[in-house]
Amino acid sequence: GAALEPALRAISARADHPLRAEAIRLATRHGVRLDPAYYRRVVEDGQAGEAERGAALLALAQEPPTDFRAVVDRALAQGPASLRMDARRLLVTLDPVAARPVLVEAVQSAPPAEGAAALQALNGLPTETAAPELARWLGQMTAGTFPSALQVDLLDAARAVPAPAVETAVAAWRASLPAGDD
Repeated sequence: GAALEPALRAISARADHPLRAEAIRLATRHGVRLDPAYYRRVVEDGQAGEAERGAALLALAQEPPTDFRAVVDRALAQGPASLRMDARRLLVTLDPVAARPVLVEAVQSAPPAEGAAALQALNGLPTETAAPELARWLGQMTAGTFPSALQVDLLDAARAVPAPAVETAVAAWRASLPAGDD
């Protein structure tokens, strides 16, 4: 970290540097603490690249400021898809109660990549919070009304939540398949 610090600070100081996102990731990985105000500016800079903004949000999460929840909420409301996905994952650890409806909304109405990431993030919630949603969506899948683009992601998420309601819903879905259906 000490050897990299001067170069990482120089790269991050240039808004147009093509390696700025990687510099932020390296700084985070090697314990180089760049200015938190810098990370915040990058997260909120609509002209910065998605990768930069996401890396800055994750770096800011390492030593979150007192108003970090507000930064995450702005990223959810105004960020591009990849930043919203990072913000949802962070919200799970910051406020699991508030994360549940945000994740549910993403599964139900966001583009498939965001819905898949939300299903994965749902596994970070307590089982008693995640299980009813998963069981409900598995019921929809059995009925043929759950988005086909997310079905494998739903099954992966269900596999990670050890709850009787989820296991029952998976069994019902399997029983609904035609005989010999791989």
